Amino acid sequence: MRKIVALFLLALCAASGIAFPSPSVSYACDCAEPNPAEALANAKLVFTGEVLRVKKQERQARVLGPIEHREANHFKVTESWKGAEQTELIVFDRGSEASCGIDFQVGARYLVYAYQERNGDAYTGQCSVKELTAAASDLRVLGPGVEPQTIFIKDHRPRRLSFRDYRGELVLLGVGLVVLSTAALLVRRRRRRKNG
Repeated sequence: MRKIVALFLLALCAASGIAFPSPSVSYACDCAEPNPAEALANAKLVFTGEVLRVKKQERQARVLGPIEHREANHFKVTESWKGAEQTELIVFDRGSEASCGIDFQVGARYLVYAYQERNGDAYTGQCSVKELTAAASDLRVLGPGVEPQTIFIKDHRPRRLSFRDYRGELVLLGVGLVVLSTAALLVRRRRRRKNG
């Protein structure tokens, strides 16, 4: 019986390790005021625009992959210095300010420096966005921009990614395996007693 209890506890510990992985290291957001000329050179998109809509998203690249919390920010572009040729586009950020993201406000206008991720999405963060009312020095350095001409939104939907968190299902699977294993051991033990 001790072996069965020990096996049960071992399986339970293994299942809880899957369900509750150890936390990863996190760092505080800290950034210096970006030089507008350098930011323009390094960014994929540089534009001013009004936020039309903000949508929270969670995505998970694999069943056991990390869950990314982000926000899709739909902008109406008013002036462009680099890469923003269409009148509307979507730029992602990491969500709340606690995650180095931006708390974009619908209807507010911003100067945005956005950078391209490996998957092709344009991202920005606290260090690369300014409210338009606080961006006068950047706008002087950038000079006049151009008004976007193309009227469409590029497809920024993530490709072949799951938006589900599978941890709950993994816990149930682990508990189910423990229960089945325990039941199988008990049945086997009873048969031995009857036959032995």
